[in-house]
Amino acid sequence: MQRPQMTGLIVVGLLTGCAVQVPQPDAATMNPQATRWEASKPVVDPQRVVALQDWWAGWHDAVLQRLQVAAQQSSPSLQQATARIQEARADAAAAGAALWPRLTLHGADTHSRNEVQQPNERLHTQSLGLDASWELDLFGGVAAARQSYLATQSARDAEWHDARISLAAEVANTYVMLRSLEQQIQLQQEQQRSLQQTHLLVEKRRQAGWSSATDVLNLDAALANGQSQLQELQSARDLTIKGLVALTGGAERDVRDWVAVGYASQPQPPGLVVDDVPANVLQQRPDIRIAADGIRSAASAVGVAEALRYPSVSLLGSISRLRVGSAGATIEGNSWSFGPSISFPLFDGGRLKAQQEAAEARYQQSVAAYQGLVRQAVREVEEALVRLEGSRIREQQLRQAVSAYQQVYRNTDILWKAGSVSQLELEEARRQWRGAEMALAQLQRERVSYWIALYKATGGDWTQVRQQPR
Repeated sequence: MQRPQMTGLIVVGLLTGCAVQVPQPDAATMNPQATRWEASKPVVDPQRVVALQDWWAGWHDAVLQRLQVAAQQSSPSLQQATARIQEARADAAAAGAALWPRLTLHGADTHSRNEVQQPNERLHTQSLGLDASWELDLFGGVAAARQSYLATQSARDAEWHDARISLAAEVANTYVMLRSLEQQIQLQQEQQRSLQQTHLLVEKRRQAGWSSATDVLNLDAALANGQSQLQELQSARDLTIKGLVALTGGAERDVRDWVAVGYASQPQPPGLVVDDVPANVLQQRPDIRIAADGIRSAASAVGVAEALRYPSVSLLGSISRLRVGSAGATIEGNSWSFGPSISFPLFDGGRLKAQQEAAEARYQQSVAAYQGLVRQAVREVEEALVRLEGSRIREQQLRQAVSAYQQVYRNTDILWKAGSVSQLELEEARRQWRGAEMALAQLQRERVSYWIALYKATGGDWTQVRQQPR
């Protein structure tokens, strides 16, 4: 009996010397080709530059904070992401359990009668046993499968993080749009008041024979067109509030009460610390981490497919006690068994080899998808930087225009009070000034949205904003 046991141990020992080869991408494959940013980093006030994880708190906007916290607490997408994390953790735990032996306890207590052979005898059988099995992970296939599940779990964590970043950015963009619309409504209302004043003056001039009916009709058209624009802005504001209601899950009345504080006050985001090395920035992005985990999972799947082509060895053991009673006589005893079980795939028509080749192809696809995503991520950061710089220059120019139009209005007001110009000229100067202010307000909203885009492009973070709504 010693020779077969020694032979089995020798076979097992030889098999354990082999292991599946899980592919590993090199650093050149994983890192972006760009070693620095080509676009200029944003020019910001050094006193208002904060770290990525503190960025939302750095806005110092209590309304925005309240909206974001409410959205994070009630988001279906976050709830789904949390459930997927729990699922991935359970799958990883189940895969890890496959590395350990399995023990199964079984028992039976049966009564039977066979009226054909033994019509007057009843058979009573009792049994209790313990079965054990352990599939040896000789080639690392089970370990590779567990690594795949762990990679999936890591990806689910990153998906949850990505969902929070995307939700925070969407809430902020919607809130910024609301404040911009409120600013534009105020400016449009001032434009309408100026047009109404001009209309009264022109109507008096027409009655005096100094202006024509056409002049009055032109102002009628301007007033109607302005009123239409004002209505459009007010409708857009109502729709934006409804968007915040949907994002936060709150009652519309409550959301309107929240945003009533700070009406028409455009929030000012702080600056961001953008690392000079693109690879460091991209490592922060959840979508890049998800793609990297996808490579790990696909690589592990290659190892699992390769291990299926090799022999599998299991250690099996069983011990049981049996008791049988019939016609007043009882027989009982113990039984046990132990030994290895080896299976070897000899012929399957090339199915296992094809499965391995398919797994390798999926691995190559995941690598290519990762590289494409890295390029897209670099592009998004570069575009955000370009837009920020361009909007900064445009804002400076628009501020100069607003300042100039404001000075024109002030000079015209002085001349009007001195009787040198008419009130019509004064109102025209006023509308030019307010028109420039409206263009500036729209640009400021765009610039804030570019900051939010840069926040997302650089990976975002959500480690500090966890307070309850105030």
